[in-house]
Amino acid sequence: FPYQPRPDVFVYPALREPPRDVLALERDGPPALVIQVTSPATSPGHDRSTLSPDGELGAYAAIGVPEYLVFDPGGTLIPARVRAWHLR
Repeated sequence: FPYQPRPDVFVYPALREPPRDVLALERDGPPALVIQVTSPATSPGHDRSTLSPDGELGAYAAIGVPEYLVFDPGGTLIPARVRAWHLR
C-alpha cells in the first residue's frame, strides 16, 4: 500500500495474549477504532492526502479497521474539527 499509517490512538477491545510491546496485524487483526489527531505541523495537506483512498483513510479501510476518527483541535484542516468513518 502506498501509505504506511501511524495512528495516534488505536483501540483493541480485547487481545487474546498477555500485554506486549508490539502488536501485529497478522496476529492481532485490525484495531476496532483508530483516532488521528492532526495539526498543520504534523499533517500538512491532511484533507488532500491522508483522507484520500490512497492515503490514511484508504489504508485503514484496506486492513479492515471498522471505525476511523480524525480530530483537528485547531479547526484549521477540518472545518467541523472532527470527521468519522464507519467501514461497511
